[in-house]
Amino acid sequence: MLLKYSSELFKNLNIDFKTLNAYGTATTKKIFIKEAPSLTEVSKKTKIDVFKFFSPQDLMINFKILNGDLYVDPFDIIVKKYIVNIEGYLKFDESMKFILKLCIPKHEFRNNEVLDNLQDEAHARGQQINISDMVYIEVVIEGTLKKYKVKVELKDSFKSLNTVIGNDIKMELLKLKNKIEQDIKRDKRRKR
Repeated sequence: MLLKYSSELFKNLNIDFKTLNAYGTATTKKIFIKEAPSLTEVSKKTKIDVFKFFSPQDLMINFKILNGDLYVDPFDIIVKKYIVNIEGYLKFDESMKFILKLCIPKHEFRNNEVLDNLQDEAHARGQQINISDMVYIEVVIEGTLKKYKVKVELKDSFKSLNTVIGNDIKMELLKLKNKIEQDIKRDKRRKR
């Protein structure tokens, strides 16, 4: 992890977190996420089990801390076979808001009623969204660490066709990277 920070100290030399300012990058090779309550709620609302257990790899998360509040820059993770874009904040008072953007093939929804309900909610907001083969969903987790709400909304798209094509390219590059790493490990074992 790379971290650069400044803050004021109390007389006992403890950090005054309300004055903490920092920026940095957190990196990890692999983490395991199992039954995180907010993500389990997403699985319940969408009737898709991808968030119950997953292990994203090679994360690089850029962040800023301004006066004790943590802001996470947008970053992508792979959950099963889907790219999920995440960004958000966690403030010193424990309020938070994280946004997850997903593009999921329509056939992954075990229950079309979920899609019908999401489409009805979008129409109620004045959005005319037609569901195609790919379903764009935005998940907002907002509230405090102890009490939050999970809102799932259907979106027409996120940016453009370039984003979808870009996601396909990212997925292929990640597959290629993983294959190369596996080949290198296999070759090292053979040389021993």
